[in-house]
Amino acid sequence: MDVYKLLQHSNSILVSGHVRPDGDCIGSCLATYTIIKERYPEKRVEIYLEPILDSMKTLKNANEIKNDIDLNFQWDLFISLDCGDIERLGKLAPVYKKARHTLNIDHHISNNNFGEYNVVELNASSTCEIVYDLFGDENISLEVAEMLYIGILHDTGNLRHSSTTPKTLITVAKIFAKGIKFSQIIDEMFLTKTFEQTKLIGIALNKAKRVLDDKVIYSEITTNDLKETFASVKDTRVIIDNLRVVKGIEVAIFIYELPDGEKKVSLRSNELVDVCSICQQFGGGGHVRASGCTLSGTAEEIVDKLVPLIKAQL
Repeated sequence: MDVYKLLQHSNSILVSGHVRPDGDCIGSCLATYTIIKERYPEKRVEIYLEPILDSMKTLKNANEIKNDIDLNFQWDLFISLDCGDIERLGKLAPVYKKARHTLNIDHHISNNNFGEYNVVELNASSTCEIVYDLFGDENISLEVAEMLYIGILHDTGNLRHSSTTPKTLITVAKIFAKGIKFSQIIDEMFLTKTFEQTKLIGIALNKAKRVLDDKVIYSEITTNDLKETFASVKDTRVIIDNLRVVKGIEVAIFIYELPDGEKKVSLRSNELVDVCSICQQFGGGGHVRASGCTLSGTAEEIVDKLVPLIKAQL
């Protein structure tokens, strides 16, 4: 689609992504916001996200992200990025519904094309990869290239996941050509960990248990664990891949407690299991190899619900 034609006819534009935004969501939203703001300085352009990863707060325009917004204002165009459905927009779902026009940009297999205009590419590694193509190489500045590179790395596990395609690598090569410090970005974004994260990883690994003939590994972080390590929920993001790479594991399950007592459940598979189809049965979704949902109960009760569905695919 010609995204610029849509932008030209919109005087007020809101950019947003899903609740508890990850790297791909943050990168794609910041990149989209930056491109539009620089190309159309005369328009009202705003970006809303829940609190973002500390590691991405140094990116250009990250300080302009709003954590609060007028829910009654009617936007000419609402651009949703990295959301599988409208409910993933959280409190902005009603704002999306009342916008004059909506654009849904995403790559999740669970996406239900909830926009007036939909750019949903299921074969894309990330929403950031789609944004690169949608806005065109000539409109990707060095700063925007960094945002997109970081988002792609987050959703592909540093180009290791099966979602990485030849096209992904071509896109990354074009991003490299912009002059980004690609090696430094990987070190700062993915390899360097805070002391709090390191302690949290230790707790999670110490709690880890294997089930289903040692093909499934799971662990849990409680609110007490967070308090004891002076860590936050955002610090738990580094844990799941530490579980997934244990030898012999097909599926890793990581569970952490939300403030309301519910449990956020993340699943990762290495080769055989479609974890998205499993999470969809509990109102969640995501990718074939990386998905999540929200459940209640103890960690053991949650695992008992998931294991039969995993076993059915092995």
